[in-house]
Parts: sequence; C-alpha cells; structure tokens
Amino acid sequence: MQIYITPEKKISQFCKPYIIAEIGANHNGDMKLARKLISEASKCGCDAVKFQSWTLTSVDSEACFQECGTEKEIQKIKDQVKKYSLNQSQHKELKKICQEFNVDFCSTPFSFDEVDMLAELDVPFFKVASGDLTYLQLIGYMAEKRKPMVVSTGMAKLSEIEAAIETIRSKGNNDIILLHCVSLYPPEASEVNLKTIPYLNETFGVPCGFSDHSIGIHMPLASIALGASVIEKHFTLDHNMEGWDHAVSATPEEMTQIVQYSNEIQIAIGHKSKTLSPREVEMRSGFHRSIVASTPLTAGTILKEKHFAFKRPGTGIKPVEAKYLVGRKLKCDIKFDFPITWNDIN
Repeated sequence: MQIYITPEKKISQFCKPYIIAEIGANHNGDMKLARKLISEASKCGCDAVKFQSWTLTSVDSEACFQECGTEKEIQKIKDQVKKYSLNQSQHKELKKICQEFNVDFCSTPFSFDEVDMLAELDVPFFKVASGDLTYLQLIGYMAEKRKPMVVSTGMAKLSEIEAAIETIRSKGNNDIILLHCVSLYPPEASEVNLKTIPYLNETFGVPCGFSDHSIGIHMPLASIALGASVIEKHFTLDHNMEGWDHAVSATPEEMTQIVQYSNEIQIAIGHKSKTLSPREVEMRSGFHRSIVASTPLTAGTILKEKHFAFKRPGTGIKPVEAKYLVGRKLKCDIKFDFPITWNDIN
C-alpha cells in the first residue's frame, strides 16, 4: 500500500523514507529560531518540519495545571505554554518559510479550530498526537478534511488503535499511516520494542513508521530495517538549549546522518530472494576454487583424489565435480598447480 503525501512524495516501505523533523516547541517562541530550524532541517534533507498547534486552553484544564505544584510553579508552566504556542499569523509565516526552503510544513492540531486553521493552510497531512488517540471526536473531524492521517500510537492499546482507524475510515478516509511511538523522554532500549512496526503493519494493513524519543540515531535507523516508511524525530540546534524537548532531539549533524543512512538502509533491504548483483557475479571466478594438479602429472595417468588440489581461480572444474574425474585417464601432461580441464581427459 502506498499513500501520496504530496504529488511528488509517497509513503511506502519500498520508497525513500519520509523524514519529519519534529520542531514542536523547540522554537522556544522565537520566530528567528524557528526559521533557523527550518533552514537547517532543509539542509539535512528532511522532507517535512512539524510544529504543534495549541494554546493555553486547548489542551490542559485548569485542574490539570493545579496538579503541577505551587502557584509559582503553575504560573511558570502557564507562561511557558503561552510563550511556546503559535498564533495564526505565525503559522502562516512558518508555512511561507517552509516553502522558501522547499520543505513540507505540517503541525499537530489539538482542537477543532486548529484543525480548521491547518486545513486553510493546506498542510499535506494531519498528525494525531499519541495523547489524542482516544479523542475520537477530534480524529473524526481531522479525517473529514480528507487529507492523509499520520497517527502516533504511544501509550495506546491495540483496541484503541483499531477504534481510531475505524473512526478515520468511517469518514471515507483510507489514507492512514501509523507511527509506533513510546511516550517516554527518553525510553530505555528495552522499552522501544521496534518489532511493533511490522506487527502494526500486518495487523492493520497500513504503512507504518516510527516517532522516536530516544537519544541518538540508532533506533530510527534500526526501524527502517523493520519496515518503517516514516521517521519522526525531534529536532534542535543544541541539546543544551532551554526548553522541553531539546535533550531528546537530533542536532543537524545527527539528522543529516538519519536522512543519509535511512535512504541507504532502505535501498539495501532489497527483496525476499537470493540473487546476485552483476558485480558479485564477476567476483565468482576470482574467489571460487577449481581443481588443479597436486603434483606434475603425465599423459596416461589414471586420476585419483590424491592428484587433486583445490585452488583459485574458479574458472575450471568445480571441487564438487571431482568425483567425475576419478578413474579417468589423462590425454596430456599437466604441470604442478595448473588446472585440469575436461579437454585433458579421455
């Protein structure tokens, strides 16, 4: 199955992986920093950059904030949420910047109004956050926009994933991509469970990818070998920057490696068969062995196994064919260490 994100880019495990640089809130409320992140993601070869579209009131209730600690601590978090949120004008500006750097602009909406705003901006797909997998009302509203749906599955039970898929399909939208995700920042290696990727693909029959929160580049690269057709990785300029996700993000150097190596791995996966490349065929004669004389042999010699040695190159009689030479008579002399050919025997 393949899904077109844009007329030029399609999602399939047989195609170049679609790489999303998850900027999220790593712009820290600074549009100059956001521009720099987009520019660097483009240089890395990423297909898309993704932001998050929320406000102080579109996700967390006041009761949720009250669980964050003291009044001072609560106010600090509210100030951060307000600072890191993006208004409609900023969304439009970010899309223009993405067009300037030839990278797809997308964002995760957390409310109906934000879905409408992103639809007006003609994002190539809608992203469902792991935390909203059970928010079927919002998922259904996104699906009605008839754009591909990229659905993260962190914290989800299989039945919840199935319900989300059924909701999307009930709206006449069959363009669904699941992202295996572990909603820990970062997860331990034992918690990543990359075999979930082919399992989700086999279970639901849709393209699958990996939304990664691990440290380093090895987990997303490993996911390609297990069939991931989309990689989403948080992106930063510096792990030590102030903010929520910089520590678990990829730097430009790391993202460049993810893009480069994931493309190479996808090509190297190949197909389920045992075939030889033309270059490997050329190597056969040089590295395989042939039957050569283990001692100088004279015409009339009745060949025995003791007369044989097996050495490179493999241009003569194969070692497995030695039994067909035993008992045969030589028609000519054979020098030591030279091949015995079918023309040399009666």
